[in-house]
Amino acid sequence: PLEKEAKLKVGEHGDGLSVPGSIMKLCLGGKNKENVEGAGRQVDLKLQEIDTHMNHLRSLCRLCGILLRKMKGPEHEVQGDLDDPSRYELRRMGCKASRWPDVILKVFKVDVSGDMESIHPPMFCHRCWTVAMRGGGICSFSRTRVPIWKPHNSHCLHCYPKRHILQ
Repeated sequence: PLEKEAKLKVGEHGDGLSVPGSIMKLCLGGKNKENVEGAGRQVDLKLQEIDTHMNHLRSLCRLCGILLRKMKGPEHEVQGDLDDPSRYELRRMGCKASRWPDVILKVFKVDVSGDMESIHPPMFCHRCWTVAMRGGGICSFSRTRVPIWKPHNSHCLHCYPKRHILQ
């Protein structure tokens, strides 16, 4: 019985939409394509909306939430390995980490190992990199407030930003 459950289930139409944990199920709120109203058109709009949301996330820093293009300097991958200059600098300060998730956990107190691409931005800005380097990969005296990233919904602030009206 467990072996049967472990096998990937393919939808009736062979579209692979009933695969547990697939991005499609995430986009549809855990429902199959057949159960969604107006199946084809509604699903296409939902996927387009999720794609737009993920494009917005790709332009933001994972650690401070600011637009990456506003920061001068290179962008760094949250889940990546340390580049050689960063590794050298951190080793000089006594940090033995070899991957960014370890450094981010120690400096910013945020566990990025379970990040999902549909919820969390994949990059961080050069300013946050500087904070990590200054802390030596061990500690941080930074006042950086790491945003709480939430799944996309109809009130998503990244896709539908609130406009402040001055009176």
